[in-house]
Amino acid sequence: MKKLFFVLLFSSLLCDAYAQIKMAQFPTKQDTISIFPYDSLTNISYMPNVERGKAFNHLLGQKIMSVSSEYSFGRFDVLDNRGRPMGYGEFEALEKLDGKIFTIDSISIYIFDYVFHLRAEDNSIIKVVYDYEGNSEANKAWVCLGYYEKIKQLYLNKELVYVWDDDVFLGKQFMDYETESNLAKKIPCNTIWKCTDVLVLPKKGGHAKPRHWMDRVILNVENSEYGKYYIFASRLLDCKNYFMTLEQFNTHKAIQNQKYAEAKARAEAEAKKRAEESAKQRQKQIDKYGYDVGCRIHNGEIWIGMTSSQCSESIGYPQRINRTTTMRGTREQWVYHSKYLYFENGILVAIQD
Repeated sequence: MKKLFFVLLFSSLLCDAYAQIKMAQFPTKQDTISIFPYDSLTNISYMPNVERGKAFNHLLGQKIMSVSSEYSFGRFDVLDNRGRPMGYGEFEALEKLDGKIFTIDSISIYIFDYVFHLRAEDNSIIKVVYDYEGNSEANKAWVCLGYYEKIKQLYLNKELVYVWDDDVFLGKQFMDYETESNLAKKIPCNTIWKCTDVLVLPKKGGHAKPRHWMDRVILNVENSEYGKYYIFASRLLDCKNYFMTLEQFNTHKAIQNQKYAEAKARAEAEAKKRAEESAKQRQKQIDKYGYDVGCRIHNGEIWIGMTSSQCSESIGYPQRINRTTTMRGTREQWVYHSKYLYFENGILVAIQD
């Protein structure tokens, strides 16, 4: 009986010991890819002033979505887990990828081409190839989610001021939702618009496709008097002389007002200085020739009987002096632009206009 008791006690202790054994928990790998913050105000475009091999490096790790690409072509393949192409081939329309989100795993250069390796949500790899000058096609066919979020952060629910001041093109940056083209009517300069939404231009025919340098991110803008239109985000970013946020406009206006005030103050100071110098010169001439003659000289007058020195003080030195010496003295002809003055022995005797 005692043996049975000890066997049961030992068995219970073993079970309790095994019950306390814990399995090791390895930490799960966290997704380190972040689409925001995004420090570039470009979409799928190379960075200027960056060496060719690194011109697209700002996009590494970013999530991008294929959008509205029925107009865009590029060489792309779907790769298997060994990196071998599985389908599609060269120069296929990229609209087969529309609406899908990819992460940019790597970017490499092959001769004159950029090769983008894109990881899909199911971990499959897409290889998309663009030539160096053809990146504008990629810019139209893809939207970087970080860029889209950046535009929303900068402009959504902000007031924008239309500052383009060329009367011929007033309103040309506004796109009409009905005609899908540039607005025909003029929009006055310095009108204020509210950005009510940030969108991606939908896949539609007509004139809605952006020009080669534009991406497809657009801003919905509204004005209570002039209506509802959209503008391209890239146009807003690239051409600051078209639109400014109200804050930028007020800052710009304050700077311009400050510059105008400083220029006005400088002009007034210079005018005051000239007036003081003129007053000193007038007094000097009065002291030298007397009040009447000094005032006439200061006012730039000439008259018969004045001396050559008085004349030069009044209207300045001539372009040329023709001098003749005779038995009766010296005669001089002073030549100005359209005037001739004749002096005999230093006294003005004739004026010819």
